[in-house]
Amino acid sequence: MKRIGFIFVLMFSFIFGFGERDVQARSYEITNYDVLVDIQKDGSAFFKESITYDFSGEFNGVLYDLDIKDVAVPTDVKVSMQAYSSQNAFPFALSDTGEPGTFKLENTGDFLHFTVYNKMSDEIQTVIYEYRIPEIVTNYNDIAEFNRKVIGAGWENTLNDVDVTIRLPEATGEQELRAWGHGGSQNSTVTLEKNQQVLLHVPQNPAKQFVEAHVIFPTRITADNPHIVNEDKYAAILAQEAALAETEKKNSYLWGIAGAALAIIGPILPIAVFLWNRRAKKKEMPQEIHLPDHIYELPEDMTPAVMSSAVFGRNAQAEDVSATILDLVRKGYLSISPVDVPQKGIFGREKAPVSSFRLTKLKDVADAPILSHEKQVMQWFIDDVGDGNSVTLEDIKDIADQSADAKRFNENRDTWQQQVSAVAKPKRKSYRSKYNTKAGVFAVLALIANILFLVIVIGIGITLGKVTMWTIIAAAVGVGLSFVLVGYSASRPIMTAEGERVKQEWEGFRNMLKDVGNFPMREVGSIALWDHFLVYAVSLGVADKVMKQMQIEFPVNEIQASAFGTYYYMNNAIFLSALNNSVSTGISKSMPSSSNSSGFGGGFGGGSSGGSGGGSGGGAF
Repeated sequence: MKRIGFIFVLMFSFIFGFGERDVQARSYEITNYDVLVDIQKDGSAFFKESITYDFSGEFNGVLYDLDIKDVAVPTDVKVSMQAYSSQNAFPFALSDTGEPGTFKLENTGDFLHFTVYNKMSDEIQTVIYEYRIPEIVTNYNDIAEFNRKVIGAGWENTLNDVDVTIRLPEATGEQELRAWGHGGSQNSTVTLEKNQQVLLHVPQNPAKQFVEAHVIFPTRITADNPHIVNEDKYAAILAQEAALAETEKKNSYLWGIAGAALAIIGPILPIAVFLWNRRAKKKEMPQEIHLPDHIYELPEDMTPAVMSSAVFGRNAQAEDVSATILDLVRKGYLSISPVDVPQKGIFGREKAPVSSFRLTKLKDVADAPILSHEKQVMQWFIDDVGDGNSVTLEDIKDIADQSADAKRFNENRDTWQQQVSAVAKPKRKSYRSKYNTKAGVFAVLALIANILFLVIVIGIGITLGKVTMWTIIAAAVGVGLSFVLVGYSASRPIMTAEGERVKQEWEGFRNMLKDVGNFPMREVGSIALWDHFLVYAVSLGVADKVMKQMQIEFPVNEIQASAFGTYYYMNNAIFLSALNNSVSTGISKSMPSSSNSSGFGGGFGGGSSGGSGGGSGGGAF
């Protein structure tokens, strides 16, 4: 089958090529590859290979390996180079000195190794190799045959715009010249001209892919050829090419069926996983739980960060840090006060101070009855960022990128998240069904499978030249449904009865906070209770609405008189916005830089007719 390996190269390039490509210091592209094969009356052939390189960066020369395993040793070897703007090629001298303008030649028995020396930088150059291979044509009793991989599979780079011309010493009669091409890529063509020339065109030849020319013609064309085999070969050659064509046809058919099957299976996979998900939920919870849409009391006594992680399955984020700080203020371990932070301009000149807030430690937390992640917040901000007694929001926000302070800040964040997770994990485990992990794995596997299916279907279409639009659409639908399934599995985990009850309670509590303007807040609780609720409103993303409504429903003097009113009196909306901004900025700036972030000819076909030269290839240095 023709170039099946190319499908998998394309597939893995697609999957593993999503990431950002590394910037290369230098590179080159082969933009044109012309091969002229002048067959002679004596059965030899003069080859002229013109390879055009587009260099980006500095290079010292190029390399070329000519496969000579099954042919006579080439003679009349020449190398020249032609600049993009020049009309003439400059001949290079055979030498072992390594000087620019020379080439070195080494015969290993299997290969002629060319090393061509010439310094090049950001330019286009065409390297021309000329040589003669004796007795490259075989004269049989009834036909003469030229069969060679004119482009070998040793090239590491894609070859663009490949043209091969095979010219006979004289024209044949009508339908006496026949030719086939093998290897190459989709849309490769074989054409005949004036019963004397065979033209092979390959728009883009993939790396590690050969291009083979198989040409037959009457023996009189190479009448002086000493390479004679006393055998009738014409019928066998036609049978061989017919068999290769039939194999290609069968493989194309089978791969076409495979592509269609994958396209059909694709959408079925996520649907099957979704149905399994539904059955697993029913099995875990035969009776559905329906709690009120609004819950007017705190569902459970847990910190806001633990609530985010345990109930909603999120990694503790910046807003959870802010909520933890507010909770420590509420519990009396921190106080908030306004402060003007001095600023310095260019050359140390004084600038107008910036209005900010200061967090001051009120109690030692070493033996305090609070959780480890709450103590970690005190150590993180007061001791490490601050002076051991207090810290301003400007201090938090001004963490320098990539500094030692930033590294320590990020380490504190990691420690804090781990401590939150340590408390939340047992709760989360009791809330999530044993089927939940399987559901997530099945969803991800369905997505990966469908991406593979889509790439394979496209690859089959490109390689075989038979792109059926419905198969592409079906495979794409499978990918789309799989993405939806992954999102569904993440947002709607399979819960235990306890987990579902807790989740609905917290969702109802969030709905209540969200709709604070629709009922009297005093009927729910005092300002002290709402002060407690506000902490969770920060993590639940509805703090602004709660604070705004508190200012409307609770008079300023009542807020001032409350035990928790200090920071409300300092214009709570401004403080909370500044706190969230400072914490988010500090976390973002402290993250490591890595986180911040294509006769009559027999046409082209698969397989090989056994031509020589398969290992030829090259590169640059």
